[in-house]
Amino acid sequence: MIRAFLPLKKSVVFKITFVIILLVLSFTMINAYLINRQFQQLSLSKKSDQVSLVKITATNLSDMAYDADFSRMMDVLNNLKGEGGEHKIYYGIVMDNKGYAYAHTDDRLLGTNLKDSQTVTLLQHVGALETEKIFFQEFQDTNKMTHIREIAVPISMGGDIYVHILRLGFSLKPIEDLKKQIWAQTISIGLISAFLVLFLYGYLRKSVLRPIAELTRNAKDVQEDKADKITPIQTGDEIEDLSKAFGSMLENLRHKQELLLHSHRELAEAKLLSAVGEGAFSIAHRIGNLLNPVETWIKNVELQRDIKENFEKIYRQLHLAKDYILRAKNIDPGIPRFEPYSISHLLDLSLERNPPPKGVQVLKKYSPVRETRVDPSQMEDVFTNIIVNAYQAIGEGQGSLSIELKEQGSAILVSFSDDGPGIKTPVESIYDLFHTTKKDGTGFGLFRTQRVIKAHQGFIYAENRPGQGATFTIKLPIQ
Repeated sequence: MIRAFLPLKKSVVFKITFVIILLVLSFTMINAYLINRQFQQLSLSKKSDQVSLVKITATNLSDMAYDADFSRMMDVLNNLKGEGGEHKIYYGIVMDNKGYAYAHTDDRLLGTNLKDSQTVTLLQHVGALETEKIFFQEFQDTNKMTHIREIAVPISMGGDIYVHILRLGFSLKPIEDLKKQIWAQTISIGLISAFLVLFLYGYLRKSVLRPIAELTRNAKDVQEDKADKITPIQTGDEIEDLSKAFGSMLENLRHKQELLLHSHRELAEAKLLSAVGEGAFSIAHRIGNLLNPVETWIKNVELQRDIKENFEKIYRQLHLAKDYILRAKNIDPGIPRFEPYSISHLLDLSLERNPPPKGVQVLKKYSPVRETRVDPSQMEDVFTNIIVNAYQAIGEGQGSLSIELKEQGSAILVSFSDDGPGIKTPVESIYDLFHTTKKDGTGFGLFRTQRVIKAHQGFIYAENRPGQGATFTIKLPIQ
């Protein structure tokens, strides 16, 4: 059980977990340090500390108030305003319960009846102040754009006699600045976290994602028959084990594929022999039918009857027999001789050697495509056969043949679309040997066309549009 959690090799899970733990620990330590420091700074500006300062000052001023020593009060207030640190006051006032200022840090307001909104508010709550012994109010100093907290307490002149009120104003700017600092620190932590995440992504990309991408490319190479481009992956973890297993599977797949190809070759040869046998039988039967009357006509020649007419009949029958024999030679196209070639050039050659009949328009839609390895002669015959079939399907009159050439992934697509009457027989049977819809057809054309395309590791399929035409599409791999 323990060994399952402590593998000898550093696994992918271990790598990811280790990095995440480091990231969490670093973030936690940094955040704890910053929060601790922020709380220490906030404790210096707590309201209770400000209240304590106000009450202590009021106690110190009580004797001065009893003696009406307002000059000393001024000194105390000015000293408080001039002190540094978090408790530095924004202003200080000693006034009576009518608003008359006996002492003020602002000399301009000294000895005047204060009528500002804060004084008015305070005088409205004098009763509560004498009862609660403290009064708070916060406001915005629009002149200096500073948020102020004012704390007012009564100054005792002995017992419960309160004649004067002490008002101390504290600027909340340090707290606001601290809030901004906390916000800036939060942003900094976010940026640092983002940097760490990017670092983690880079590490995972190098140690995990890149090998997985390499393994994916290897799988695609196998899918596209590029097994010779397989590259080994060495990461020292489960990905390497998966790569080795993939390589072993590929070797087995190659072996089984070779056996399958060998079986396919034997099956194809058997089918070809069967087709050739059927073709030979059919051709022999047709040649026999052609030569039977020749024997009669030769006897007629011996009897000197209608010599010229009989010779013409003999020549015509022998010419047909020769034509069947020549066509039978084309059942098997033979082994392709591959070489890099331009498909668009082969299409143009086929069109040049087979110009359209009068009234038929050829529309070429060629997109740039790469050269591929084909047998130029066989592929030209394929294009010629499909083009001529389209001409014959359109017939006399107005019509068009559209030829489209383009790349699709790792293959080249060639489409021939005509606007003839369409295919009159089931599409799946048009590639059979001897299948034809023409009066003088042999049924060799599309059979041979399909065999050539298969020999090029491609395929052909037809789309029938009854009454509107047909489209033949050839897909060839780029090699």
